Amino acid sequence: MTSFSEADRAREETAVRAAEHNYDAAWSAGDRAKLLSLFTPDAVIINPYGTQWTGLAQIAASLTAFLAGEGARSTHTSRLKSVFLVAPDVALVDGQATLKGDNFSGGQLVHDYTDVLLKQDGVWRICHVRAYAFIPRDPL
Repeated sequence: MTSFSEADRAREETAVRAAEHNYDAAWSAGDRAKLLSLFTPDAVIINPYGTQWTGLAQIAASLTAFLAGEGARSTHTSRLKSVFLVAPDVALVDGQATLKGDNFSGGQLVHDYTDVLLKQDGVWRICHVRAYAFIPRDPL
């Protein structure tokens, strides 16, 4: 594993957290162009329903459809659980997303996720999203 100075680690972790925050802000604003700019060209998303979207063209089409349908006028809020800098240009983020909107059963969807971000040309971008499946909670 590559070693970082504490200052470098703190700076990069702050930048990764900002990228995740920008995702929430773009989603909640309905800014599809900004949302897509946060991904690498070859990004992969596995959504909470288990469907895989590969590459910006498929991600754009799928997010557009979702945001025009079930996710219309929804907000996206992430609670970051951890940020791990694997290398100077690779970060692993674990979090929980809360999507709120009128079209969701109960008004919201909540799922855990893991993102992999790459730093390219000085900018952190999401290259892989693994949103964990919606599983009914045990009532106990």
